[in-house]
Amino acid sequence: MRIAMTRSRSIRLAGATLRTVVLFCLSFIVLYPVLYLLSMAFRNPIDLLDPSVIWIPNVLTLATITKVGSAIAYGSTLGSSLLFAGVSSFLSLATCSLTGYGFARFRFRGSRVLFGLLLFSIVVPAQTIAIPLFQQLRFFDFFSLGRLLAPIMGYTPSLNLYNTPAAVYLPALFGAGIRSSLYIYIFRQFFKGLPQDLEDAANIDGAGFLKTFLRIIVPTATPPYLVVAILSFIWYWNDVLWIPLFYPKYLTLSVAVDTIANRIPVPRGQTLEFFDLFVYQRTACLLLILPVLLLYMVVQRQFIQSVDRTGLK
Repeated sequence: MRIAMTRSRSIRLAGATLRTVVLFCLSFIVLYPVLYLLSMAFRNPIDLLDPSVIWIPNVLTLATITKVGSAIAYGSTLGSSLLFAGVSSFLSLATCSLTGYGFARFRFRGSRVLFGLLLFSIVVPAQTIAIPLFQQLRFFDFFSLGRLLAPIMGYTPSLNLYNTPAAVYLPALFGAGIRSSLYIYIFRQFFKGLPQDLEDAANIDGAGFLKTFLRIIVPTATPPYLVVAILSFIWYWNDVLWIPLFYPKYLTLSVAVDTIANRIPVPRGQTLEFFDLFVYQRTACLLLILPVLLLYMVVQRQFIQSVDRTGLK
């Protein structure tokens, strides 16, 4: 009996030790990029040339973070990024949820074809539609209404939306923002799983389509709203394509980090050394991901539960 109990304890101990080792290795793999950025941010760039310095710098210093933060104007660019990502995410939520509900509940001629084109647009790179979208925003003719009025007015009335807030917010409002097709698909799949009885009861009580959507559907759709809100915020936060292309005078944190090599002050007649730029770039990346990392730490549990309830893989 004692031999059996000892063997059982040994097996349990070996299993616990193996799980601990595996979890430690996986945690290190996941946390390695963040630990690496932290190590770079609190060191002097010259330590990069010291082979004895691997993780812990010779002297912990805030000079690198201070210099990079000043170069990218961290305070103002952080506010610009929060405004851009927040407003764009809100507009995408409103439009994509309504569109997803329409695809899930209404049957009309050509709905399957439109939904197929929607799925196809998920895999289409954003760069392929950048030029047509730029032309549309630069010579915005009110959805081809200007061309219809051209024979009467003698010219094609248009509006220049380039380098204005409308250039980045209008696509999100009309479901053509960053990854909007994916958001519509997520909402559509969730709404298809909701029982029809809820809407039938609302219709019997005299509620119309919009009232039913706002009073019945939206309160029950917290999981997809949370998932889409976080994904949309992160993708808009990391954007370095749409802002420089359509609204170049608006500087966000991601654009400032992307162009950090041109923002570090260098004395006249000197050049930026490669090890300096290497450390500055990693420090800027840390400052970029820090707000998003804090946000995820706050909503981590709700996000994981929402992903599970929406059926995302």
